[in-house]
Amino acid sequence: MTERTYGLWAYGAMISALATLGCNSPVATPNTPPQGSNGPGFSISLKGGNTRTAVPGEVLQLNLQIHREEGFEGAIQLSSSDAPGIVVIFRPEIILHREESDLLVVAEHSSQRRTHQIEFSAQSAGHSTKTTTLALTVVDSK
Repeated sequence: MTERTYGLWAYGAMISALATLGCNSPVATPNTPPQGSNGPGFSISLKGGNTRTAVPGEVLQLNLQIHREEGFEGAIQLSSSDAPGIVVIFRPEIILHREESDLLVVAEHSSQRRTHQIEFSAQSAGHSTKTTTLALTVVDSK
């Protein structure tokens, strides 16, 4: 085996070992019970209720609350469904040790004047996805 071939083999073995061991990032390996377990979990809700009204161009500041059962410390990944002309920004998008995420919901000028159903989802390893829905009505003026 030449020196170049041996170097490539050693590099490949190192990558294989890292893949086998995994990278211990807090998002990839949250401290949660395995799939199907009866361990502690969480739920989510929108502070102030699930209905809002906006005019085109308006930015709404909302708060998505995380309700952790005692003993649950897992990371929670947030996402939302698509709605034409509506933009959702989570701050933060991954919840580690907080009990809430601030949301910015933007009704773009091009958004249709109607009620949009926007589903917010929260997922943590070993738990079913939790959801709550915002009914956002876009009107010409308030």
